[in-house]
Amino acid sequence: MHRNAAHWCILLVACFGLVFRPRNALTCTQFATAPVDVPAVIGERVYLYCDYPGSNSETWSTDNGITIQSSPSNGYQCNCSPETNGNGSVLSFPQVGSGDYRNYTCSVQIGFGINCHVTAAIRAAVPPVLSAVGSTNRTANQGSPVTFSVSLTNPGTPLASVVWSKNGVPLSNTSNMVVT
Repeated sequence: MHRNAAHWCILLVACFGLVFRPRNALTCTQFATAPVDVPAVIGERVYLYCDYPGSNSETWSTDNGITIQSSPSNGYQCNCSPETNGNGSVLSFPQVGSGDYRNYTCSVQIGFGINCHVTAAIRAAVPPVLSAVGSTNRTANQGSPVTFSVSLTNPGTPLASVVWSKNGVPLSNTSNMVVT
């Protein structure tokens, strides 16, 4: 008796419990929230978020593969704590230290031996250096031009920009004022 391929496939599933899934049915592109790189100054509070829908088993590790645990007796010693709730996992740093500037990976196993990973980093934030050029107090006659200047010698990380404001309201060019 000649059997066709569909019959053998059904036999394999029934007898051996093999499960076939469509190609690309499970992918790692479905993170609802993936961690992003964060610039931080030492002492600042930082949170890295990770959520894969349908999973409550997100885990965190460092850039050298050491698992971060709630009680870091066997894992990475950091000033941080991983917490898992109904909205994924949060790796919180109450006060970033210089040793915390590194990559962190959120991992989740989604089935059929598929492990998904996304990585983010805490990077050193450098505050900008802004200094006045010339006198900061000027007296001028009505109708006379007045110039104020600042120098941004180090734009910082992330990059800063200069915004001129008066009483908290950003200034823009008008018929009697030029802002550059």
